[in-house]
Order: sequence, then C-alpha cells, then structure tokens
Amino acid sequence: MSDVGVRLCDGDDVVALASCGVGYVPDDDYVMVGLTGASTGAQVACLGCVSGSLDLDALVTALGYTRAQDSVEAVILVGFGATAVDLSVPGVFEVLDAGCPLVGVVQVRDGRWRWVEPGVDPERGWCPVRTSEVAVVLPSPAPSREAMLGQVSAGAHPVPGLGVVPCTVAGRRVVEDRALRLAVREAGPATPSVGEVAEVVWMVAQSVYMRDPFTTRVLDLPDTQRQQVVQAVYAAVRHYRPDAELYGLAALLAWTVDGNGALARYCAQRQQQLGARSGIGALITQALDQGLPPSTWATVCADLTLDTLRGITTPRP
Repeated sequence: MSDVGVRLCDGDDVVALASCGVGYVPDDDYVMVGLTGASTGAQVACLGCVSGSLDLDALVTALGYTRAQDSVEAVILVGFGATAVDLSVPGVFEVLDAGCPLVGVVQVRDGRWRWVEPGVDPERGWCPVRTSEVAVVLPSPAPSREAMLGQVSAGAHPVPGLGVVPCTVAGRRVVEDRALRLAVREAGPATPSVGEVAEVVWMVAQSVYMRDPFTTRVLDLPDTQRQQVVQAVYAAVRHYRPDAELYGLAALLAWTVDGNGALARYCAQRQQQLGARSGIGALITQALDQGLPPSTWATVCADLTLDTLRGITTPRP
C-alpha cells in the first residue's frame, strides 16, 4: 500500500494505521510505516508488511528498503503478536535504528500496545488499543490474512472464447494496446464487459513479451487509471477459471502497482501451484521474502526500453 493520505498524531493513530492499512488485521507480522515531512506533522508516505518470522538481519534489510523509497525520511516499526525478534530485548532497538532512522518501535499484543524504549521494563507502558480517527478514513480490514486472500479466489465460470496468443511482434503490440485501453475504459462510449476485458487481459498474461511492457506502462499511468487496470485484472481472476499466468500478472500488479504484498504473495503461490510456465511468481515470492519494496520492478526496468521488454531490441549498454 502506498500514498497513504493520513497524518499521525499519537500512538493510537500509529496502531490504527498499522492494523487497518495493509488490508487485514496483522497477526505475528511486522508493519513498517514510512514517514515524510517529520517537521510538519509526520505524514505517512508508505506502508510495508513483512512476515514476523524474519530474523534480525532480514528485518534490518527490510527496514532499509522501506527507507530507500522516495520521500521516506524515517520509519516506525510496529510488531504484532509473537514476532521472531523480541523487540524489547536490550540492544535490538539500537541495531534497528542503525540500519534505518526510526521514529519509534511499537509492540501490539493481546489488545494492548506500547512504545519500545531502550532500558525500560518491557512490562511497563502498555496501553489498551483504542479507536482512532485514522481508522475511519481507511477501508475496514479483513479479520485475517486468509480472509483477505479469499477475496481473490477463482470463480466457477470457464473462460469463454479465449483467442490464440499472437506470436508476432505486431500482433502482441495490438493486444497490449487493446488491453490497456479496455482496462482504463477508453475504448469508446460503451463500458466494456468484464468478459471482454478479461479475455484480452488473459492474452497479455500468457506472454512475458506482453506482460512486462504492459506492467511498465501501467506504472506510468495516473493513479486513477492505474487502479482501474489493477481492478480489471483482479476481476478477471475472480470471474474465470484458475489460470497460472493470469495469477502471475495479478501478483505482479498487486506488488508493483497496488503495493499489496500479502495479495501478491497469494497470487504468486497460486501461479506456481497451477503449473506456471513463467517464473514471475517465484521471483515475486523471493522479493517479498527479502522485504524488497514495490519500486524494485521500476528500478530493475529503468534501463530497459519498452521495445527491449517486448523482445525487439537489446538492453542499452
């Protein structure tokens, strides 16, 4: 999740944002709140969520990637439940702060929360979790990660009338352009049906030479249109039978565009379970395990032209 338009005033706001902002109520997870404008009210720049099973070195690495994102000046680390790193152990705060400037570290457990302070008794300073105004401006989270993942499950509908994936450069470009137009509803005055959009999105997903340039072009769209494309892909996944490469495209967009690591991981795992031909699911899973930020894709592709991604030219020297 990125571009979170809220400001944090106290610890209750921090806990509310971390609890609601990742789409589900975290359980044994770390949530990293990236902040900007610390001198003018600590506005939230981004959120990241990684598994609570990460060891100290991996957690420091994940914090570093969060700090490296544009406009992030400092981070608040929120640990939910029984994380692998006991944040109250002496010396842990100093190690984390050395790896990434921390505004603070928060523990949330059993309906209570506290700021972790070096040298302070870990049994002191606990407060009950209270309702915050921050929670009002965010969508209600799913009760668990599993419940959220269930929102993107394949339906019982077969895929009707899927065309043959083009094998020529010109043919692939036509499909790529059409998918982008339909997904942002710019094909004409009539709104395309879910089936019409899903069919062309499915075709894009079947070839790395369409999927990768398509994703790169989506990242260049205005925010509203980016979300239209993401929702169109999610709708295709929900509406039609399971398809490995469609899940791969959904995983890529969930991570790079939506910033939803949990959903990206689920789609990546489904892609691999369904017998994927491409390795995008495995790559995304590895990136998430390492705590890499969504901006990684744009960074990797920065020196590649769209024609290179389409398999037309070689990368720049």
